[in-house]
Amino acid sequence: MKTQNQDSVLTGKKVIILGGSSGIGLATAHAAAGEGAKVVIVSGNQQRINDTLKALPEGTEGYAIDLSQEQTFKIFSIKQAISITSFIPRAKT
Repeated sequence: MKTQNQDSVLTGKKVIILGGSSGIGLATAHAAAGEGAKVVIVSGNQQRINDTLKALPEGTEGYAIDLSQEQTFKIFSIKQAISITSFIPRAKT
């Protein structure tokens, strides 16, 4: 795994990545973590999240929520009491 870049604008920031358990989202999670971000992946499949977390740095968080429901994401954000540093929407396929 790449060493974290301590001079990155992402160092120490929390980044939430929707669809972060596969494809472009997973690649983005790896890149953000490599830049020193605290990564949170969100996907609709808990098993994929569990598998993905094994490949990401320790401290990465993962949550299964229904991404087709905007209200679900809003509730998730409030419950986590987080400030979103970067919002990277899931790629449309």
